[in-house]
Amino acid sequence: MRTASSWLYEAAGRIVAPLLRLKFVEQIYIRRSVAAGEAEFPWSDLDLGLVIGPASGADLWGLWRRFQMANLAFPRMGECQIATAAELAEMTEMDPYRGSLDRRYSIALVGGPPPIPALPVTPAAAARRLVFWFEHYLPLAMRQTNIRNQRKFAREMANALGVVEGRRAEPLRSRREADVPAELHTLPPFAQCCAMAERAHSLLRGPAPKVAELVRLPGLILVPNAQTAVPEFPAKTMVVTPAVLDLLVTTQSPGLWLKYGEALKNLGFAAPQRQVWRAWCYRQLSGERFRLPGFGETGPIEQPNRLASAEAILEALEADRMPEAGVVRPVVASRNLRSYYQRDYDRLAERGANLRQAVRALRIQENA
Repeated sequence: MRTASSWLYEAAGRIVAPLLRLKFVEQIYIRRSVAAGEAEFPWSDLDLGLVIGPASGADLWGLWRRFQMANLAFPRMGECQIATAAELAEMTEMDPYRGSLDRRYSIALVGGPPPIPALPVTPAAAARRLVFWFEHYLPLAMRQTNIRNQRKFAREMANALGVVEGRRAEPLRSRREADVPAELHTLPPFAQCCAMAERAHSLLRGPAPKVAELVRLPGLILVPNAQTAVPEFPAKTMVVTPAVLDLLVTTQSPGLWLKYGEALKNLGFAAPQRQVWRAWCYRQLSGERFRLPGFGETGPIEQPNRLASAEAILEALEADRMPEAGVVRPVVASRNLRSYYQRDYDRLAERGANLRQAVRALRIQENA
């Protein structure tokens, strides 16, 4: 059953959609919590997806200004994902878990349902979505003592765990349908999340490395297991078990190895394999990623740094070397959104497309 708030958010989507309908915008649809029917006013955001044709940085700057008008009309606007039809297919290949949800449960506002292909959701793809929450969202909820969000993220992980364990082929529509396993109900939400990650790790990778006591590294606290008493969550710090960290490094964020590789090696962790680095580069170089500033990301514009990181890692792989600390060469990020879209976007997006071709060529070469 859809919440009353979901109907309200859908009505808001139909009001703001005409503001975003520029000549290169082909389709507009609602995604995530509103499409799943579980929006809760005023905490939920209205997340949209746009399918576009060819668009320059100047075009996107004009779209961003329209997006700000939409924010004024409905202040609970959330992420606006902007991709071409071809990129949607690529994104689904990279993240079939999220693609499955958007394909089955989006709400079309302009131009019909999004052209998202039906691809199988592998256990590894579901595991990546399970541990995704540990990098930013869950630590923030713990620092803020936000029990509502902690429970919300635990249910998100329970949904992914069901796919990892083979109890369902695709994620459930709503996190409300995905209860945490009964044997974990007595644990606090953070311990539930760690325990579910440990279950996923045992299925996909076997026993995780072990630590006997807390390990503190800059920006990272490693706790022995899900039952360990959790220390405070300092700002910009992840708190994870070995199983969580190993899944993060091998599915979602191999870049953590560049920062912590030496310490992790000494603790018994294995370096990410070549295909993990390739997949990470491909995600970072997606055309949709270059359109995120202002539409799905706030704060510093990191796209130039992400491109430089992917380029340096790809160079190492092409030279038959594994990436290591020091491989990334930071560059100066764009100063503001206007300069990013009007001055930098076209050049960065073109370079990213060329590098994606290089990643594809490397994958073909390695699989030959």
